[in-house]
Amino acid sequence: MNNKEIEFMNILVSLLDQQYDIESILKLCSSLHFHKECEALTDSLKKGNNLGEAILQCHFSDTFKEYFLFFKNTFSISDAVRKTVTICEKRNKIKKMLISKLTYPCCLLLFLFVFSIFIITFLLPQVENLFTDFQIEKGMVITIMFIIFHFIPYLIFFLFLTALTLFLYVYINIKRINYKVIDMLIAKTHFISMIIKKYYSLKFALYYDEMLKNHYDASTIVEILYEKINDSDIRMIIYELHHFIISGESINDAISHFPYFEKNFKIFYLMMSQNRQFKSLNDYIEIVFMQINHFLSQFIRITVPLIYGFTAAFVIVVYISIIIPMMNVITNL
Repeated sequence: MNNKEIEFMNILVSLLDQQYDIESILKLCSSLHFHKECEALTDSLKKGNNLGEAILQCHFSDTFKEYFLFFKNTFSISDAVRKTVTICEKRNKIKKMLISKLTYPCCLLLFLFVFSIFIITFLLPQVENLFTDFQIEKGMVITIMFIIFHFIPYLIFFLFLTALTLFLYVYINIKRINYKVIDMLIAKTHFISMIIKKYYSLKFALYYDEMLKNHYDASTIVEILYEKINDSDIRMIIYELHHFIISGESINDAISHFPYFEKNFKIFYLMMSQNRQFKSLNDYIEIVFMQINHFLSQFIRITVPLIYGFTAAFVIVVYISIIIPMMNVITNL
């Protein structure tokens, strides 16, 4: 959900809470550079749809529609929009963090890839011609470095393609709720298993925390999620969790033994359930943000020096490779 959609929804909710009629609200919002959104809502309302149905038929993001579809079946339209916008803002916070942290190392990797292509395509052939013209035999170190330089572009491309393929494979199977593949990844892998569990834990926490704000108890929340969630990639884990509960397990025991939640979420949930006054998973959500930020910082701390090291090695070896023939010419004079 982009910032413009969030601004529009915040204004819409604020005016709805003051009980203005929807026609006047849309006319006002249309004059506030939200003409496209207001026109779509107006057209849908004229067809006889209520406001909730009209919002779902507009071209808002799939993320917004997923959460709004759930909340509108339990809360008023204003509360449903407000809760959905809150979750979308938290998701945008994660996206913004990822983009801001990964932009610099990705640009460096792109530079290294382009630079390595330039080296092996234009510069190294010229250097090898110098060795041939001056009848200089390349040493073992220079030969090995030349071979490595020829493989670096392919290595970068292979690593990027592998990471992208793996990400798409996991993402598609989660979205399609392919539980056999998901169970296999959780059982057979470590790093990917951690990511999947953190994804499910965070998304469940986002839903659960919004329900807690309305003072629902744990069993009621799971029951509502089971009945109302229809278009979400976590419905598989909701069904599994609901099955645990109707089998006679307490919600705490069910979550403690649940294979799709990460350890930190289980610990935090049990801590929260012991707090009889105020219950919220917002602190856990903030902890996940902190963990993502820490992981990205560690990744950058390792990746950036490696990229600088590769680039420096490129420059130094090419420089030495050019200097050797020139020194040989000077020696023979």
